[in-house]
Amino acid sequence: MKNFIIIIVAVLICFTGCNKKDEQVVRIGYIPALTASQLYVGIAKGYFEEEGIKIELTEIPNGVDVVTAVRGKAVDIGFAIVAPLITSRINGAKIKSIGAATYDCKKIQSNRIILPIDSEIQSAQDLRGKRIAVVVLGATDHFSLLNYLKINGIKEEEVEIVGVPFPEMIFAITSKAVDAAASIEPFITTGVLENKVRAFEHYYSYPPIEVVTALAHEDFINENPELIAKVARIIDRATDFINNEEDEFRKLIPTLGEHGIKFRISKEVADSMIIMGFRNSLTPAGVDAVMDMLIENNALKTRVNFEDIIYSSK
Repeated sequence: MKNFIIIIVAVLICFTGCNKKDEQVVRIGYIPALTASQLYVGIAKGYFEEEGIKIELTEIPNGVDVVTAVRGKAVDIGFAIVAPLITSRINGAKIKSIGAATYDCKKIQSNRIILPIDSEIQSAQDLRGKRIAVVVLGATDHFSLLNYLKINGIKEEEVEIVGVPFPEMIFAITSKAVDAAASIEPFITTGVLENKVRAFEHYYSYPPIEVVTALAHEDFINENPELIAKVARIIDRATDFINNEEDEFRKLIPTLGEHGIKFRISKEVADSMIIMGFRNSLTPAGVDAVMDMLIENNALKTRVNFEDIIYSSK
């Protein structure tokens, strides 16, 4: 009997140890905004756990820094801005999208300018001479804002544009550090419900433009093809959940803190915020729109082939 118990204990220890050994740890960097919702859903719904993946999260203030972290292998996967993915690829960076895409357009309007409650700005022309915040210079929000200003007859040199992380934009507005901010959900709705800012106009004037994607270094992709396939499945499941079960998605968002995610949204904000568009992967049309934007703003001279920035297991 004693020997039998010892054998059972040994089997249990081996079984537990083998399970822990099989679990793969993946370091993921993300911007603390709704743009990483496919990641949030994958964690909160247990999709990563079901695939045997343990996540180590790193919150990064903007998409350009996420791309830098992936290039430098500080993280394995990053939910980052598409624009620096393209420009980095042109400059020789070995990074590719492995799935996921968010997008905004006039029909959705999840990216809008926010203003102080008492601001006298009533039209786009009133922004002339003002100090405007964007999350980071040289990325999609920055160039989209410049195009919005151009359409409304305002030259770049007629405004002052500064970088401010999304979570700090409301304070920058209320403290009068800036006159306006090119913001995103859920920060827009948060500020409005707290009566700290008022939402102004949508500034994404390009055709449906893809903003964020999940990317990884080619070395990591080549060394972990099975893991990348698992992540792609998780992204597909998360995207389907967001697009097909919006009410459940809104209910899930306020519970993120229970799953180790620092990004917090209240139930009131989750119930009324605008949800951006989500896709399983980047599309040629969406990437072309990003490249058109970069070329127009002299940030890109040579177009990149779509296949060169997309990982395919085929």
